[in-house]
Amino acid sequence: MPRPVGKSTYLPGLDGLRAIAVIAVVLYHLSVPYSDGGLLGVGVFFTLSGYLITSILVRQWDRDGRINFGQFWLRRFRRLLPAVITVLITVMMLTSFLDHGNVGKRGWEALSALFYYNNWYEIVVGDSYFDMFGGPQPLSHMWSLAVEEQFYLVWPFVFTAITFLWRRRKHSHGFAAITCLILAAVSGAWMAYLVEPGVDHTRVYEGTDTRALGLLIGASLAFVWKPGVAVSNASGSDSTQASRSWRSNALARHLLDLVGLAGLAVVIVMMVRTDDNAMWLYQGGFAVLALATAAALLPLADEHSWMTRIVGTPPLRWVGERSYGIYLWHMPVIAFAPDGFVENHLIIAGPVLSAISVILAALSWTLIEDPIRRHGVVALTRKWWSGRVSGGTIGTATNPSVYRRRGAPPVLTGIASVILLAILAAGLPKALADGSNTSSSNDPMAAIGGSGTDGAVKVGGANGDEQGDGADTPDAASTGHTDTAQGASAQTGIDCSTVIHIGDSTSIALNSPDYLPDPADRVGAQYKRVGAKDVYLDIKGARAVIERYKDDPNATEVVTTMKSHHYKDACWVMAIGTNDAANVTAGNQTSAEDRIRTIMDIVKDEKHVLWPTVKTVNASQSAYANSGMQHYDDALRKMCKEYPNLRLYDWAGEVRDDWFIDDGIHPNTVGAKEKGRHFADALTQAFPKGKKPARQCTVGSGG
Repeated sequence: MPRPVGKSTYLPGLDGLRAIAVIAVVLYHLSVPYSDGGLLGVGVFFTLSGYLITSILVRQWDRDGRINFGQFWLRRFRRLLPAVITVLITVMMLTSFLDHGNVGKRGWEALSALFYYNNWYEIVVGDSYFDMFGGPQPLSHMWSLAVEEQFYLVWPFVFTAITFLWRRRKHSHGFAAITCLILAAVSGAWMAYLVEPGVDHTRVYEGTDTRALGLLIGASLAFVWKPGVAVSNASGSDSTQASRSWRSNALARHLLDLVGLAGLAVVIVMMVRTDDNAMWLYQGGFAVLALATAAALLPLADEHSWMTRIVGTPPLRWVGERSYGIYLWHMPVIAFAPDGFVENHLIIAGPVLSAISVILAALSWTLIEDPIRRHGVVALTRKWWSGRVSGGTIGTATNPSVYRRRGAPPVLTGIASVILLAILAAGLPKALADGSNTSSSNDPMAAIGGSGTDGAVKVGGANGDEQGDGADTPDAASTGHTDTAQGASAQTGIDCSTVIHIGDSTSIALNSPDYLPDPADRVGAQYKRVGAKDVYLDIKGARAVIERYKDDPNATEVVTTMKSHHYKDACWVMAIGTNDAANVTAGNQTSAEDRIRTIMDIVKDEKHVLWPTVKTVNASQSAYANSGMQHYDDALRKMCKEYPNLRLYDWAGEVRDDWFIDDGIHPNTVGAKEKGRHFADALTQAFPKGKKPARQCTVGSGG
């Protein structure tokens, strides 16, 4: 917690805990290995906020017998809004410069963030917090601030009702704490009821009703464990006396340190070991996190505890004081980084983007947040104006004493300075990315939904493939692999005149000029190399058999539409399955076998269907671990017995690990080139021209 403006005791351990939480969140959004549980840092913030805010209300109630609602809300807004406004202005300006097509969408997001209903806005419009292929969004983290601010608006009323209810009881604060725990249990039960396996968890993860769990557990602790109560305090409420009695006993203090250390250990282990899509989080996991955080708060609420001396070290304390700003800035910094910079150069990108976030947060704290927190906008403006009237020039060398007396430069100047620096800083990652030879050709995220595949594209056909294939003859499709196997494939040809390629984000690079500048290297040209006259590509990111990404059709709908065109003499290539395997791993109740059957039942009367197996390599997202891909491939092999027109291509057995980008899921430039070539060659092995289909279910590429 930042150093209090008033007489409240400063507790450095709480700032240390904030630092741990915000570091975990930043690592999670950077997709650093072993950081899947970093999103739990937000849960730590919730419990800590519930504790501190309720402590303020308890102290005011015990002192005055009432709550000053206006003063409470004014302080909250004064603390939170200035930095938010600065970030939102910056995001909108950068969006207009760098992502003009999304200005309208970003404007609505900014409005929802400004008025603290962003979580419900995201839920209603269907944006997923867990979308792995849409790329980071600059305001996707604002949901948590909305949850907290909604809590701040409602909680004083609920607090007053609870306190009034138990006011005549001897241990009124204890009964109030129990009431909070009951409300927390209701919130947790509601969370467990709403969550569904395999379904996007954004509604449950971001809902104020479900995330109140952590806030209420923190509030419960505040009723019985006051922060910074001096041992010598001889009077006060039952919670004050309980806190004092424990802290005055040496053995009890050591026990509290051990309990707090155990709680912190649980929090850190959960951050490191938990998968972000784990169902158990919603079935008691967030409750465990909140209780562990509350346990850590027991000794950290004492400025003299042994644990405070460890967690409240100066570096962590410094980060913790600026954790709010770091949290606000890190997502825009990551989102506006060049495509592929984070994914392909994490060792460089991680420190650089983190440093930019910290610098912006530090300046925001010094120039905007702390001055307004201490003095308020009106008071600062009056001081600045009075300095002008008296002839002083604030912040200049001609009258430095005026600057010291005023305490801060004008707020607008501070906001403008931070915004300007943020805009300038947006160019640093691009310069580093260019210097590291990073381009969007290494990043499939850049092409999702924009690969020229909005619906099926006919390569080189009359419906206008703007990217073109550049080659209608085998000679023009040279890939630099003119070995005997490839030549044989080209001579053998395929037993169909049309190829229909249905793909997800792992196919985007195969038809992307950013990845493959030479049209002859692209998958359409490769299919034509082996004899296809017409090639139709329908590729979209985040595609699965059942699940939809936003308004995009799922694979079932796409295949049904393509089937309705009654293409003659067609070979179908089902380059899907990666997302389906991940969804099954995440707990979706529709099995891999049923997903495959759904597609095959549509095309069971088609001439030929080739379905490549799938593979990932040390995938950055736990649901995409290769073990899940292997289970999916096993399901594919079972389907050959049910569908005579189906053959599998063992892409998983032929792909090389160095053909993937750093996320371990998508191909790099070499991988994209090789994938298109191998797919085309596999067609010749599965369905050779003038011959019967391969007798075996699984074929290779022949290379």
